Amino acid sequence: MKLETVPTGKQFFEIKLHEKELQLEKSIHEEITLKAENQKLKRQMEELQLQLKSSELETQNLTQQTKELGAIQKETKEALRTEGKLVEELKNSKAELSVYKQKTFNLLEDLRPVLQELTQTIEKLESSHFKLEKQLEKKEHEFEVLNERYQKVLNTKTMKWTGKYWKLRKKILLKRK
Repeated sequence: MKLETVPTGKQFFEIKLHEKELQLEKSIHEEITLKAENQKLKRQMEELQLQLKSSELETQNLTQQTKELGAIQKETKEALRTEGKLVEELKNSKAELSVYKQKTFNLLEDLRPVLQELTQTIEKLESSHFKLEKQLEKKEHEFEVLNERYQKVLNTKTMKWTGKYWKLRKKILLKRK
């Protein structure tokens, strides 16, 4: 065992002063560390606030986009319903058209003999019409020839005198009455 020396008053105060200096340095060092940590935490807090604001803005944007997508989805659903209705109407119209086509074909099949007879009658009428037109042209030609001959005969002097004779006779007869 060592013998401990008892410090004297001055040494005691120096030891206490040294301890106080150590404690003071330690507390200064802790204060500087705490201030640095405090500033670091403040920066982190500011960054987190900025992130919070950007997150809030992003949330608002996403909410707006969600609303817009909801509206588009409603419009799409409505368009799909409308398209479905149109497709159903189209199917019904096709079915109805098919029925009408079948009825039309049946009616045409029933009327086929009548239509064939009518076609034959029309062909006969057209051929007779053609023949009659030819005959009419022939008769018109003959009429023109006869008319030319008649005009030639009328233009002769004898016929002119005969015409004048009858006109005079008519006048004389009218005066006597």
